[in-house]
Amino acid sequence: MNDQSPRYVVGVDIGGTFTDVFFLDQAAGRAEVAKVASTMEDQSKGCIEGIREIAIDPKEVKQAAKDLLDRGAESVCIVFINAYANAENERQALEVVRSVWPNNYAEASSNILPEIREFERTSTTALNAYLQPLISSYLAKLENSFKVNAFEGQVLIVQSNGGVMTIDSAQRFPVRTALSGPAAGVIASTYIAGEAGFHNIVTCDMGGTSFDVSLVVEGESTLAAQTNIDFGMTVRTPMIEMTTIGAGGGSIAWVDRGGLLQVGPQSAGSNPGPVCYRQGNDRPTVTDANVVLGRINASKPMGDKLDCLDVNAAKAAIELQIGSVLGLDVMAAAEAIVRVANTRMAGAIRLVSIERGFDPKNFAAMPSGGCGALHAGALIKEVGLKSALIPRFPGINSALGCTIADMRHDFVKTVNS
Repeated sequence: MNDQSPRYVVGVDIGGTFTDVFFLDQAAGRAEVAKVASTMEDQSKGCIEGIREIAIDPKEVKQAAKDLLDRGAESVCIVFINAYANAENERQALEVVRSVWPNNYAEASSNILPEIREFERTSTTALNAYLQPLISSYLAKLENSFKVNAFEGQVLIVQSNGGVMTIDSAQRFPVRTALSGPAAGVIASTYIAGEAGFHNIVTCDMGGTSFDVSLVVEGESTLAAQTNIDFGMTVRTPMIEMTTIGAGGGSIAWVDRGGLLQVGPQSAGSNPGPVCYRQGNDRPTVTDANVVLGRINASKPMGDKLDCLDVNAAKAAIELQIGSVLGLDVMAAAEAIVRVANTRMAGAIRLVSIERGFDPKNFAAMPSGGCGALHAGALIKEVGLKSALIPRFPGINSALGCTIADMRHDFVKTVNS
């Protein structure tokens, strides 16, 4: 709908035979009337039908959908403020939109989140609509590739709540995949730790871009009802509770205007990657610092793209952009980068433990990701964790979690008592 939509004052007279409805459009100075048969078994039905004759207009909804298509919209979501209590009008509007929409990327908020709180419901439904074209297209290509290669099994997608869902569900509700990768890592860590007799752990997933921390108490991870992502957007869907900071192996080290060394949140990612990857990046990263310090074997890099890492290039970048600015030699500058990264990660661990009333001495660190085990010792010392449990394959922990997760769906609905 648009700003020119009519705003009515409505009067209703429910009689024994007919229900009369009078509409006054105050803005336009126009009056309209409707008369429908009364429904004595439930008089509210006749009232609603009478109002519907003039007011929530399918032609107007259809025209609004066509206008969006003309403006290049790929997906659409419909949100009525009281749809959590009665979704009928929203569903009717959705049917009208789908009659002209050229794809399946049309959804109503009552199907995504039938809960009170219109801001959270709108934000979550809007994000779902934004993700649908991207995720649906990717999953369709993935499924087709499996079929072409004679795969006869079922493809399941991990959700942010730690469970899995079918491709059809993921294409309709892509918002449920938010932070699903780290969630799978928590599932794997919880399972491995339980098998080893550790029931209180802090999962520390340090990848190339971020550091994800979650607390597992007595063998159970915590589900958060909602979370906030970039740009202040709220996502209200059950997800494993975790804290994420920009402190991964690819996080870039830099000196701010005040002369303080910072690490992240910017990341070199996989392309171009750290300086030592020799793919065009000239800004030093945490991985470069670890390579210079000999904490990573430069002759045996992870992955299949490189035969070796360029230690000299990493040294040159650290010396130029960190060491010379702070008055440190290259080794001291590399050590400083690692210490700053460790301090930031320790802060994230304190956030999920001490600040929530849990004593770190009762928890073991469970590092994962390509860089997690490398920093485990420093994190134990800095935070005061009792020990660390290193999985056999820390770099593929999230992938392992995908094989452990069960089929799961969480349903919520507001009930007015």
